[in-house]
Amino acid sequence: SSMEAVDQAEAIIIATEWQDIIATDWEQAIKIVKQPFVFDGRNALDAEEMENLGYHYIGVGLCSR
Repeated sequence: SSMEAVDQAEAIIIATEWQDIIATDWEQAIKIVKQPFVFDGRNALDAEEMENLGYHYIGVGLCSR
């Protein structure tokens, strides 16, 4: 699961727009990561929302949604 993947992560790199990744409970995920750093290679997530949750968010690329 995405929550298992981010558990104790130093950084999160998003390279897909798969719905199960986008739909991750990011509010809960920030509680289990070591560092709240997200590099979103698809701009699949909302930058303002992620920053409001406390993530250091960098978005690049294009989202086809």
